[in-house]
Amino acid sequence: MNQRTLSCLGSVKKGRSCSSTYMSFTDYTTVVIDRSGSMSNMGEATRTGVNEFIKDRKNFKRKNSNHNSIVSVTTFDTLVEKPIPPTLVENIPEVTYNMIQPRGATALVDAIWSSIEDMEKCSPDGDSNSTRTIVVMTDGFDNSSKITKDVLNTKMQEKMALSNPYNFIFLAANQDAITTAQNFGISPENALSYGATPQHCLSAMKSASCSTQRMQSGDHSGFTQLERQQSI
Repeated sequence: MNQRTLSCLGSVKKGRSCSSTYMSFTDYTTVVIDRSGSMSNMGEATRTGVNEFIKDRKNFKRKNSNHNSIVSVTTFDTLVEKPIPPTLVENIPEVTYNMIQPRGATALVDAIWSSIEDMEKCSPDGDSNSTRTIVVMTDGFDNSSKITKDVLNTKMQEKMALSNPYNFIFLAANQDAITTAQNFGISPENALSYGATPQHCLSAMKSASCSTQRMQSGDHSGFTQLERQQSI
């Protein structure tokens, strides 16, 4: 197993930097999930969609046994929480309803910022032996963050300008996801609007899973037209 992987699994919990020893390729994936009160409209779809996303990562790992795969789940309402810290995908537990039960406001900016900080601990900027993907799902606009959008935008631009850039995928309901994503510097190809219904929430997460798999296979073309149609 990758020595960086072993170090990363403890570093996020303990605040240490990761080991500098490389032994194999690692796909790092963080799913950032809105659990603000308005997400109650999605019913069980959010939990089901995230668990299907994790299942797909497990299947991708089985087909790419030469890759390590580490997945984490970050949630946000007024607070940002880490119900599933960076975990080898074969060991990751299912997301439970209690982890994402809707409540509170929307600290979207803080959640993305925190996820980038966690990714930095696992995969420093010079790491060329990894893919780094952050998938964000929300149904509203930020109304509770302490970090400003401008500060986050600067950080995201730095990460997307690396020689081995971060991949950001943005899913949003009740807004034009492409316009909102562009405010963060995320390309339109990686932004997806979805209808504020359980069915469309599930479709959006499945589309995000397919896009993540393509990214981790070297295809950065973004969402397909069919995936966009199925999500609205």
